[in-house]
Amino acid sequence: MIVAGRFAGDDADNVMRAQHDVYADALRIMHDAVLGRWGDAQAILACEAEGFAGLARSSFDHRVVQGAHDLLAAIWRARCGLHDPQLPFDGKALPSLMQDWLGWLRGFMTGCDADLVRHLGRAIAFEYTATGYESEDAASVILEARLADEIRAITQG
Repeated sequence: MIVAGRFAGDDADNVMRAQHDVYADALRIMHDAVLGRWGDAQAILACEAEGFAGLARSSFDHRVVQGAHDLLAAIWRARCGLHDPQLPFDGKALPSLMQDWLGWLRGFMTGCDADLVRHLGRAIAFEYTATGYESEDAASVILEARLADEIRAITQG
């Protein structure tokens, strides 16, 4: 995760740092959701099984889903109104807030569409290849399109 705002006013640095601290958990949630929904996505999209072995491995380079993660993290912060870098969080509040973040991410990934699952899966399975790079980009485009109205509302105040 890159600890930086994605929109005007997205500057709750303490929340971003806390999200960074649970980044490995977020990646596991994203990977497990994609892996669990891979068969459904293939059936819905009538696409090939190619890449499943690469997706099913236990580790991957986080950078292939970093853009998607960081956009989702920023959307969650905006939805929760977490935009002030001086929010009065003490050390006890952030762990609970991060459980809320991870729960929201789990729900989002469980309900996301088959095309996003397919592209995130292919980004993981085919990291450092033309197919992987194309899927990374496609996943970001899909997320930005799905969240366009919300992103517009955030950036326009």
